[in-house]
Amino acid sequence: MREKSVSVIMPVYRAEKYVEEAVQSILNQTFQDFELLVIDDKGGDSSMDIVRAIQDTRIRVFENDCNRGIAYATNIGLKHAKGKYIALMDDDDIAMKDRLQVEYDYLENHPDIDVVGGGDISMDENGQIISYRREVICNPKRIKAEFLFRNRIHNATSMYRREFVERNHLFYREGFLGMQDYKFWTECAACGRIANIDKVLSKWRNHGNNTTLRNRLEHRAERGAKVIEIQKESLKMQGFVLSDKEQKLFCEVFDEGGTSKLTLDKLLEVQKILLKIISQAQDNGDDNVRELEYVCKNSWADRTKRCDIWG
Repeated sequence: MREKSVSVIMPVYRAEKYVEEAVQSILNQTFQDFELLVIDDKGGDSSMDIVRAIQDTRIRVFENDCNRGIAYATNIGLKHAKGKYIALMDDDDIAMKDRLQVEYDYLENHPDIDVVGGGDISMDENGQIISYRREVICNPKRIKAEFLFRNRIHNATSMYRREFVERNHLFYREGFLGMQDYKFWTECAACGRIANIDKVLSKWRNHGNNTTLRNRLEHRAERGAKVIEIQKESLKMQGFVLSDKEQKLFCEVFDEGGTSKLTLDKLLEVQKILLKIISQAQDNGDDNVRELEYVCKNSWADRTKRCDIWG
């Protein structure tokens, strides 16, 4: 059998309310040369009964021996994927009808890009549109700079070259409490180029059982520690050298929640750190110095909103 152009990986865990719609949004794509790899992460509900009832030869099902988590399940998909490109799909989201075609065409026409994502819309558990979620940043140089502070690729809009991840031995790290994708993208950015397409490619479902939202609520402190770990590694992978004290302050100011009050003294100290990062980028001959400077300035300005000088 001829290998497909795209392998779509969908880990499934307790998604019985939404998984059929998610699967059908892939099966009904305008682009049809794909395989859909569904990984059963043993949620204990009827999700996989629903998947197995869908008769389509493009679906391949793999079972974990027990609940292993989304990173492990996604790695199973990577192990078995045969496509030239790999697309990720969440079990409760909805892919726009032309998502795979748009991303396939983009990667075919941009051989210098290794990973591509796109825009998404936020919807509630009933599929009603809530809002556009965030700005879509398309410039690869700016995206690389943004990864020092935050994730800029939405998982269910992403597609990347299988050869790229295999050549660089990239995989999803376990134990990151819903941030395995952020960690994965920072590692991709260290050895490749990432872009976004300024087009809505998926609908993201905002509901109480969403894995990311649940982890934010139930593991706030642990997630905070993981964000620090990701940021420290991202700084290191991009060639920046900071002291332990500087790293600690950087991570404290640019934390995930963005809710803690900051003193003016801390803001001025972190400004010095950002200027140091920009200076090191210039010395290293980085090709995104202008974008890095822009992101540093914007990120610092955003944090002034929660400085204690405002009361």
